[in-house]
Amino acid sequence: MIPLVWAILIYQLLAFLGANAVAQLVTFIAYMKQDIDTKLMYSQSPLEIIVNYNKFKHSNLQKIIIIFLAAFAILLSFIPTVFTKLISSVYMYTNYAQAPLKFAEVPWSKADELPVMNNVLSYLRNPNQSTVVEDILTGYLKNNLLMNITENPTGIWFGVSPKPVIRYSDEQYGNIYGFWTGDSNLMTFLAFGLRSSDDNIPSSSTLDTCTENEPERHPNFTDVSGFKIEGSLGYYFPCYPMFDRSTAIYKMNDWTDITSVLSVADTIYRPPILVHGVSAHGSFGVSLFNHNETHMSMGIKKMASITIYNYKAKMPLPSDCNPPGKTENATIDFKDLPSSRILCTLLDLTPSLYPHGNKGLFQATRRYYDEKNHALNAVYTIQQGTMHEEGQSVMVDLNMFAVYTIEGHLPDEREYLLAFETMQFGPNNKQNDSTFEATLANNNLENIINRLDSTVLDNETINTLATLASIRTRWANNDFSDFTRHTANVSSAVETSTPWLISVVVLLVVFLIFQFLRLIVRRNQYYTLDFRSIVISTVDNKSNEYSELDIEAKRIGLDFSQLGQSNLGATLTIDGYPIEARHDGVHRLKPERSAFSNKIKK
Repeated sequence: MIPLVWAILIYQLLAFLGANAVAQLVTFIAYMKQDIDTKLMYSQSPLEIIVNYNKFKHSNLQKIIIIFLAAFAILLSFIPTVFTKLISSVYMYTNYAQAPLKFAEVPWSKADELPVMNNVLSYLRNPNQSTVVEDILTGYLKNNLLMNITENPTGIWFGVSPKPVIRYSDEQYGNIYGFWTGDSNLMTFLAFGLRSSDDNIPSSSTLDTCTENEPERHPNFTDVSGFKIEGSLGYYFPCYPMFDRSTAIYKMNDWTDITSVLSVADTIYRPPILVHGVSAHGSFGVSLFNHNETHMSMGIKKMASITIYNYKAKMPLPSDCNPPGKTENATIDFKDLPSSRILCTLLDLTPSLYPHGNKGLFQATRRYYDEKNHALNAVYTIQQGTMHEEGQSVMVDLNMFAVYTIEGHLPDEREYLLAFETMQFGPNNKQNDSTFEATLANNNLENIINRLDSTVLDNETINTLATLASIRTRWANNDFSDFTRHTANVSSAVETSTPWLISVVVLLVVFLIFQFLRLIVRRNQYYTLDFRSIVISTVDNKSNEYSELDIEAKRIGLDFSQLGQSNLGATLTIDGYPIEARHDGVHRLKPERSAFSNKIKK
């Protein structure tokens, strides 16, 4: 790579050598033919050659060849233009420097209005946990903040250098009334619980809205894996879960419940009219707010809603009703729940309730708080169609919440949404994924859950999220030292690739070869001179025959002042005075003796 200025200088040198090489070729041809007129004709511009076309005593072919060579020499002068057009310029960076980003150097407008991180899950799935924070911040710089992260013509770009995570803990305890910090009675979040405005404990069961006839309700079934089993023989209008208000998350502030930013993005689970096929969507969010002067609470919420509807046939049982590794007390990852076991139980009970194919609903619900900082709400629903429908629909609605205590303090008391992502596919969504069939066979449900909940909330993942939370806290306090600002001097350059080097060297060698023709042509000096030098040299040589004149070549010139007068052209001069010439008996040119004779002589 060389600077563009040097490259242009090389191109100009090639253009000069190329034009001179053509001139040397014409001179060599004139020398070999002993025809000085060929050289004199080429020495004119192409336009003058055309205007004086008939004044040269050459054949038309010779004249055309000379015109072609003159035009070719002009084309060679465009070598800089051609190379600049064909060889794209690049940028050369020198004097590199980098330093932590200062608040005064931040290119975005407001620190408290930074975009939410919306592409975290893809990085959390990365097995290389050692660079996951750097990867997330780099993607955030590029895709959310729209900053340059690589060298660019502005000479300014940004990188990341995250600080180590501050301390955090899971010492928060929750129940239906809310979550409290472990060392005090300070309330932080309310998850799937009882608000101050509620009269009754909220429930995710939707059977109360199916029918008003109590005999059609069947609440007395044995619980399965901690899930409450209920059924309804009929329904007057769709009563499957469409939206569950009881799964909302609230930020608690002096016992005042405020809807958390983790819930404001929740949408309707499913429409009143189901569509054949598989529809699924999920969300993942992380928020942060102060709960005292020194610590913050970080909330994590996951949601998955799945609908499998086949209006043509009954649902087959899952491939394995008791897969290994499933636990009824799972509160971290949806794939650990005994979903197949619950659905197998519901499907086994359905024929006994609906022997004639009547429409009805069967549901299993559970709301669970573990010993510390996790909560789970799960609803499994099977809807039986009417006597005119042979099929069934399976609906799964899962919500998980976890809260952690982190050292640090935000500049205000509002809740910051750190990250939020949604995933969806199916016939009702733009991303129609046909890989999943409307069946429970072949572990179809497990595959769908894994698709929606592909992130494992293990210690490494929580450590990553806590690191991002501490970084976001520093941003809110106008500390952007987790970013680095890179600067460099930028200049245009040309990449000296192999084709470029070959082209330049070949042209240089070819043009230089023609310069060696000078060694041949110099045997006759007249072929090495221009027109004026030829005239002066001729007069100089002739004047030597008249030593009494003692004329120096530098005193000889041409006078064009009488051009246009009758029968007069250019006049040869000595010291600016015109001289006349006549033929003597031996056909030699002699200056006429005149009043200027004394002035011509020194």
